Amino acid sequence: MTDRLAARCRRFAGNEAHGHSPLYEAFAYGVAEDPAVMTFLAALPEDKQQPNLLFAAVRHVAGTALDWPACRAGIDLNPIDVRNDAQCAMPSAPGWRRWSGQTNRVASPDCVLPWRSRGRIRRRHPDRAARPAVRS
Repeated sequence: MTDRLAARCRRFAGNEAHGHSPLYEAFAYGVAEDPAVMTFLAALPEDKQQPNLLFAAVRHVAGTALDWPACRAGIDLNPIDVRNDAQCAMPSAPGWRRWSGQTNRVASPDCVLPWRSRGRIRRRHPDRAARPAVRS
């Protein structure tokens, strides 16, 4: 199981992060070589065993790490918070659900304002404001 995850982390580092994020590339290679972190990642639900979700959770809980040892320390110091964040755990109140999504949608309000994503409130784009109908 951890061999497959290590390959996934190396693939993420080499294909997705390489040339775009040297920091995430270094983190992914660090995770792939660290048995304890691989075990931590393997304990997450299968759809959450993604390096980018782990890194986003560490950043949210412990702040932006500047290198792999600092990222590793963020996981070690806050393992429960990192695990909960990586799983996108939401309160168990009615109407809430677990989120799974792309981490490249940081500007989307859907994560912060879930009621918008369910269509309860629709907002018009300013360029598409209501205009009077033109009859020809």
